[in-house]
Amino acid sequence: MPPAEKVTAWPTAADRGDGIHITETRHDKPSPYPFHRHAVHEFTLILEGRGRLRRDGASWPLARFDLIYLPPGAAHQLLDDEADILTRYTIFFRGEVLPPATRALLVPLAQAFRASGPLALSARPALHAVLDLFRRAASELSGKRPARLAALATHLSELVVSAARETQEIPRKRDRAADERLKALLPFFRQKIHQNIGLDEAAACVPLGRRQFSRVFRSVTGKSWLDWVHLERLARVDAGLASGMGVARAAFEAGFENLPHFHRLYKKIRGKTPRG
Repeated sequence: MPPAEKVTAWPTAADRGDGIHITETRHDKPSPYPFHRHAVHEFTLILEGRGRLRRDGASWPLARFDLIYLPPGAAHQLLDDEADILTRYTIFFRGEVLPPATRALLVPLAQAFRASGPLALSARPALHAVLDLFRRAASELSGKRPARLAALATHLSELVVSAARETQEIPRKRDRAADERLKALLPFFRQKIHQNIGLDEAAACVPLGRRQFSRVFRSVTGKSWLDWVHLERLARVDAGLASGMGVARAAFEAGFENLPHFHRLYKKIRGKTPRG
């Protein structure tokens, strides 16, 4: 969020009374909501339309069946697409309406949503039930009887647990996808092993950040990037020597530009000289 942008504190019906309030919102034209924050928790489910969520300097696209969670005090802005205005359910609630064990899930949930943005439920069959949870919760608002409020709190707890379970899977799913992309790229890296491909360039091919690439690369190959490059180059040197190539030529064609360094490395790893 730009530092100069004003944040408006918006009260909700959940700030008082029973501690839970549900709204269904749709505008006839794009609504220029300002940056605002609430004193309570918020789940918003996009029912129709497209738009954007702005928060903490980041901006995420919104589409049908995207789920947003915002903790109390989170400054944010929802923007409608001018050609496809958003329709959404929003549940505002105070944390104390949830059982203590479920309430404890809200902290990691807030961290996950802040890092990854909205959950695309259309791509996650395990969370298709969320729409039904919202609808059942909305139906409980037709009266103020304690039984209805208890049912509403139960639906809300199910929603928190489902969302928490799914967000816990996001890093693992990303790791598995990164593993597969890296495995597919290993033949390319071997083909280009004689070229000076550095860690940053290799990471950009996946694409991953430098630190995450190093972690994923070690998990896939069992080696660091540099160690793997050295071993692959030495294997190419050995193949060149076996074909009758001279040591210097084999080393240069494998990507070694400094012969003294090559000889030291070969002796260290192979335990002998290239012609030993």
